[in-house]
Amino acid sequence: MGDTVALTQPCLKVLLVTMLAAGCGFSTRSVRETPPADPPLLFGLPVSDVPLDQASPAVAEGWALTLQILQDRLSYPAEPVTLSEYRQWMDSVLRPWLLDQSIRLGDLLVAVDPLRAGWPKDRLFAAVVHGASHQAVADQIRSAPVPSEISEDPERNVLFRDSLDDSVTHLAHEAWSAYQQCIVEAASSPPMLRGWGEQCALRARDLPLQAFSPPAPSSARRTMVGLPPVLPPECQGRPLRSQELDAPPPDERVEMVAAVVYFGDRFAGQDRERLLEEVGRHLAGILDLPVLSRQVVQRAERLHAERRLTDQSPVCGQAPPLASILAHDDPNLLLAEVSTRCSRVADVTALTGVPGGAEEEVTILVAEENGSDGGQPDERTAGGRQRHCTLTIRFDRAGTHDQTGAPPLQEAAVRGDPSDLASWLEAIDRLHEPSAREGVYGMLVSASTVFLLVADTDPDPWLRVSPTLRELEEQIRACQPLPGVASYRLAWTISPTGVPGEVEVEPITPPAGDVAEICRCMADILSRSAWPCTPSGQPERVEVQLCVGR
Repeated sequence: MGDTVALTQPCLKVLLVTMLAAGCGFSTRSVRETPPADPPLLFGLPVSDVPLDQASPAVAEGWALTLQILQDRLSYPAEPVTLSEYRQWMDSVLRPWLLDQSIRLGDLLVAVDPLRAGWPKDRLFAAVVHGASHQAVADQIRSAPVPSEISEDPERNVLFRDSLDDSVTHLAHEAWSAYQQCIVEAASSPPMLRGWGEQCALRARDLPLQAFSPPAPSSARRTMVGLPPVLPPECQGRPLRSQELDAPPPDERVEMVAAVVYFGDRFAGQDRERLLEEVGRHLAGILDLPVLSRQVVQRAERLHAERRLTDQSPVCGQAPPLASILAHDDPNLLLAEVSTRCSRVADVTALTGVPGGAEEEVTILVAEENGSDGGQPDERTAGGRQRHCTLTIRFDRAGTHDQTGAPPLQEAAVRGDPSDLASWLEAIDRLHEPSAREGVYGMLVSASTVFLLVADTDPDPWLRVSPTLRELEEQIRACQPLPGVASYRLAWTISPTGVPGEVEVEPITPPAGDVAEICRCMADILSRSAWPCTPSGQPERVEVQLCVGR
């Protein structure tokens, strides 16, 4: 798959037509004389069933970012290239290009995120552009030339190429996961978009899967790029929105206050408190607003552990969000979220033949999120990853997506041993606003399974219906062990303190196997589940349709 992703001529034509239309306003020609706009095309297939001027803002923005990613091609040095020239090319060309592409990939993820709760065609669009964009960046990195000192030795040449593939593990992972989602959504999308099922399956096969190995197929799992399950008609309705609220909308009439909270598990006990106290002291000196004391935040953390909103509130089945507890007394709240995360920086190591087995190390990726705050450094060298740790403070206004007034992200690289608190404390005084965002993040999905929630109307988001059911997904799925997709009507009552009752599970499209036993199993899980206290203080009845299978 050495070739990188290229835009088709129709793509450029649609983009040009769209830009001209946006710049010129209304046409003086009649509607009869105006040629109809076509949906945008990628790899010769439409990514939307409507033209861009009729698409949602999320689709339009996502498409524009996708074009930027696909059109920004990496330039390579003229071959043959020496190892010294290769390093110079990395510093002057590769690193800036990769950083720009990482920013665009992050922006793309944010732009299309609302589509993931939409109709199948919306979720298909999000999956297609996510997969194609990540694969395009990975392909161009893998196509980098090999330094002449290495290419002349077949063994070193193979090692170098394998290291290049290993360095794009995260990108290949993201693309593969997106293509699996694409395969699923194509089956339920409008007919003109269903060709993406086969296209995404083919593109998934071209990924460097020696860098990312998905789970092996089993008797209960479809093959990696197999055809998706057939969805019953009731599973193709309006998806239930998964909306997470952390606090009520802020009260702009009162002064904004900041609360320092810890997002991580690296430090606990006295070390955790020392870190947060020092961060709070630092923020008090640079922010033009009050910072809540550790005692105030500790009280909120205690209430959160007790699953109470206030000292007078009942114990809930689920703990109220920490932000909502803090916002109860300070309704215009700014969270200062402290993160002590480390990244693994991918390396390409090439043996140079220096006596004694010395190595030349070439780092070609800016950063790769490792997904865990804790853990020990990875000691691998050749073709492995080195640890890069960063103290980060992300500011977030509680209860709103409007971040007006929130300070920019602050971060500082940790220079010492990340297991030593002193290394993190030293970084506090070097906190600064980064010039650009590093790293590529994404959402993992699987085509081998189905777990869909459908409802005509969304329940109160404070009841956390969709997030809670998804937390129970593994248990619910175990109730239905045989292949095939089935659907159920789930109904239950949430008590004022978050206790479920009056649970009903009825099949719509029955599953294979013992239907009564499967329904009983699911009802038992719902009966033992925990829920938030109801906002109304009264029992709340909830009803959704669940589609589950493989």
